[in-house]
Amino acid sequence: MNDLPEAMTVFRQSIEQGYDMAAGDRRTVRRRLSVKYGPVVLGDLGRCRPASRLSEQCRRGKWRTIPYETNAGSGTLLFAPEGAAPGPVKLPLGVRGRFRIYVGLPPSDWSESACGIRVRLTGEPSFRTLLSTSSPGSLNEVFWMEADVTGRELEVAPLRLSHPFPAAQGNPVSGIAHVRLEPSSSAPEPKKCPLELAAFIDGHSLRYCSPLRSPADLKEHIAAFRDTPFRRVYWCTLIGDVQQYKTPDNNSDARRPVYLNDGYRNVDQALRAFQRRGLDFQQVARDAVKAAGLEFHIYHRPGLVHPEPPIDQDLQASPFVLAHPEWRCRDRDGRWIARLSYAFPRVQERVISAFKEQLRYNIDGINLAFWRGVPLMLYEKPLLQAFQRATGRDPRRLPPNHPRWLQFRADAVSDYIRRLCGELQAENARLGFGRLVFSAGVLAHRKANLFYGLDIERWIRDGLVNVVIPYQESRRVPPDEMDVDYYADLKRRTGCTLCPEVMSTRSWLTPEQHYSYWAKKLYAAEVDGLCFWDGDMRQVRPLEWEMMKAMASPGAFKREARRLTREHRRMPLRSLGGMAMDKYPTMWTY
Repeated sequence: MNDLPEAMTVFRQSIEQGYDMAAGDRRTVRRRLSVKYGPVVLGDLGRCRPASRLSEQCRRGKWRTIPYETNAGSGTLLFAPEGAAPGPVKLPLGVRGRFRIYVGLPPSDWSESACGIRVRLTGEPSFRTLLSTSSPGSLNEVFWMEADVTGRELEVAPLRLSHPFPAAQGNPVSGIAHVRLEPSSSAPEPKKCPLELAAFIDGHSLRYCSPLRSPADLKEHIAAFRDTPFRRVYWCTLIGDVQQYKTPDNNSDARRPVYLNDGYRNVDQALRAFQRRGLDFQQVARDAVKAAGLEFHIYHRPGLVHPEPPIDQDLQASPFVLAHPEWRCRDRDGRWIARLSYAFPRVQERVISAFKEQLRYNIDGINLAFWRGVPLMLYEKPLLQAFQRATGRDPRRLPPNHPRWLQFRADAVSDYIRRLCGELQAENARLGFGRLVFSAGVLAHRKANLFYGLDIERWIRDGLVNVVIPYQESRRVPPDEMDVDYYADLKRRTGCTLCPEVMSTRSWLTPEQHYSYWAKKLYAAEVDGLCFWDGDMRQVRPLEWEMMKAMASPGAFKREARRLTREHRRMPLRSLGGMAMDKYPTMWTY
């Protein structure tokens, strides 16, 4: 009981400064007198320093301070529109020991845009981005991290999303309302999770939405995966034959490039910023992933797309694709399709040569993300002639789903996969590196895979593919629902490693509903792991990120999902800037 005076002093100070001390928190204080402190809510962000970066008005280079009140207490929040561009500020925490840290955020619809903050404890190398959710008239309290805060401060910085974030309207704004510290008696013991998680990160979208100008900017997107159940990153390197880590070679006028939008400007300027510093963007990404303790796999979007105007001449268009319209896919009625066909040997050679350049980075594996590239072949001349020689029939006169024609096309795709895997394994051995792990990102069910020539069972049987990653999309071959039973049976029959992709939360479901639905289905299939597309964009949504990590432990997921939903709470605003918020909202006027 020797810590009682200090604990009660912290409690009294919390009340005096208007912090959240609801009855539940008071009970927690009494229950936890064995630790140094009870829960502390730091609601006055106006205490951040330096004070010269704070203002009661929106000004360039400053955070605006706005007083607020909720049913649980009052405080002062920080706000900054994108144009303000304030510098980082620090909030003294004033406590010692280990805590679970929660952050209060304004709602995302507060400014009809993405709203959030970047935070880190002093001494940490990277900030963590936390985005708020839509909750009109309420603050959102989200879990951030657990850490020892002794001698440390909280550093707050504005968002770095220079292009409208997916599903957001307008430019993002930055805001933080409070920080809640919940005592934790000791650091949790590291535990081995039954399922390993993997994240797909699209290097193009990463640059498209964020102004990456330095290794620190890039590493910030990787740091959140450290010390989590995530074990692999699938990094997008190739779209067709376009190298995603190089300045596009079709943009010859570097001084006055023409961009379709701000996102493409970000893509180009990020690469140029790294090149000016003599840095290899791909190498920095690979090193950051490895430093976080994860495997670095590259993934390929196989479609060599010949896009329609006006994007046919954007920064990511392939000069090779544009130069060879004679190798495009053809539909059964003879129309050109906007991609090159792997039925032509020169197309295969072009892609394989691009892959070989990747091997110098000493990668762990290669993923073929077929859901971002089908069809690879359709009714091109080499296929038509070969089928006619073998069968005496013209496939254009057969139904599109004729079994013999579909299998013939699948065999042609398999021949390419065999050539690709063989040449890349040989080249990797020549470089003195280990054996590559090949994984295939495939479509929702067997019927869709067969229609697009993806003979998964043959690839597994021939020892070409080790890991199968089913995706929700069927690419217009109904139904769209993933056939989990089919993939469970495939795993039992072939012994493949099954790691389905779990899609992001849909707008009409809560994260708990969404991830609970997929957890039940996928756990029943006895999957070996789980993958998450756009993992970097999902880690910024705190509740969804915690749900994703919880899926690594099937036995504990249901309990964890309920706990996480309770902990990520909404706090209705009574007033903001002295104006009532709980009745007759101003939005009724618009």
